[in-house]
Amino acid sequence: MGAIPEGLLWGLRRYLAAPQASVTTWQRQPFAGGLSGSALEYWQLGLRRAGVQQSITLIYKRGAVAEGAFLRGAAQREALVYAHLSPLIPLTLPTAVAFDVVRGDLWLLPFAAGKRTSHWQADWDAADAQATLDDLARLHSAGWGEEDRLAAYPWLARPIAADAAALLADARRGLDRIPP
Repeated sequence: MGAIPEGLLWGLRRYLAAPQASVTTWQRQPFAGGLSGSALEYWQLGLRRAGVQQSITLIYKRGAVAEGAFLRGAAQREALVYAHLSPLIPLTLPTAVAFDVVRGDLWLLPFAAGKRTSHWQADWDAADAQATLDDLARLHSAGWGEEDRLAAYPWLARPIAADAAALLADARRGLDRIPP
């Protein structure tokens, strides 16, 4: 079975408000998909909390899947967003139970399936598009005029021009790894 990652155990105890909770069993199963290079898995955990057995299912997103410092940093920034900013974001986000901001790993509660989409098509209608635009407007308005508060998170802002060469180099290396 191996060792439970420290970040997961800490996150479970925090999420459950049970500092003595322990993981008694766990099973991992690959999650269908992965076109983006993400490594997703279902994790079924057996827990003991205050003497009572229970179970929880989580979605695990492995952070260190990309080559190159720039793309590896993207997973770390995503974990940092869940760790520090998710309560401030006025959108429905998956619930992060645990995270490892050094590795970029995330353990999320399963979320409701959305409408089918691919790189080529989406089963969206005008109402879905409008809801997405409304969410984006709400997100941008929440940060409007908040430069001082957001400056506390320097890892969040990434100057595109300064990072373009590193991003493209990392992306080229990643494309070379994709089988034909």
